[in-house]
Amino acid sequence: MRHIFLAILLFTAFAFTGLEAQDANSRFQKQHNITTFMKSHLTSSIEMTARALENKEFNMKVSALQTIRQLEQLFPEESFSRLIEPLATIINDKNTETETRILAAITLDQLHTDKGDEAIFLIGQNCENSTVKNLCQAITRIPDDTFINASQVK
Repeated sequence: MRHIFLAILLFTAFAFTGLEAQDANSRFQKQHNITTFMKSHLTSSIEMTARALENKEFNMKVSALQTIRQLEQLFPEESFSRLIEPLATIINDKNTETETRILAAITLDQLHTDKGDEAIFLIGQNCENSTVKNLCQAITRIPDDTFINASQVK
């Protein structure tokens, strides 16, 4: 009888632990919980990130690009319009490392803006770097294997 009671007790403990774990917030969710503080400082964060994009240092640009990607995940409803021009400038700059230009193109695409899509399309048409050009054209390709033209982008 004791063994049956002990087995039922252990089974119940395991069952309720699993149910509780499903309802609890994950560490990631707790860590990335958007606070009022974060929302109130978003504008200044975007401005500082835009300045970092304009910096000549490779590490500053790459850090800024990663920051933009994280901000976009935290604030998907934000337009990030202040960052479109600096990102397009990086993609179009012949003196910038190809890796940075690629990351900037991917970041600009992830902002999901019409102006950003237009910039990527135009750069893809006129870029001399084949890697960046191919990426920009791939990003602006629509499902029926035709490219959008600039008049379709708003």
